[in-house]
Amino acid sequence: MVTVVITGFMGTGKTSVGRALAARLGRGFVDTDVLVEERTGRTVSEIFAADGEAAFRAAEQEAVRPLLQGSDPLRRVRQLLAERAPAYAQADLSIDTSDRDLDDVVDEIARFLATRKAGA
Repeated sequence: MVTVVITGFMGTGKTSVGRALAARLGRGFVDTDVLVEERTGRTVSEIFAADGEAAFRAAEQEAVRPLLQGSDPLRRVRQLLAERAPAYAQADLSIDTSDRDLDDVVDEIARFLATRKAGA
């Protein structure tokens, strides 16, 4: 069985693509929100309603590495992109999701996986 790891920068659609792809392939999916819910025993909605966004973000940061902390987030974004560029370049498949429909992205990944499976 092939493991699919979707990487990319924040806000690029990894969760949406991951969920849709996992559903199509009948596979599991790990989501940061779920990690927060498991650690806190409350849903994200409950955290927001009772404690606000700041509390959710704190719980989220405990669940993953707090990468954008500091006084200059844009500088940190540029630094992270530069650091990750070599890893992104080594991916078996790289998709620019800008201005693309979710189903189109999932279709492309599924076709790639089918090709890899057929060639294995």
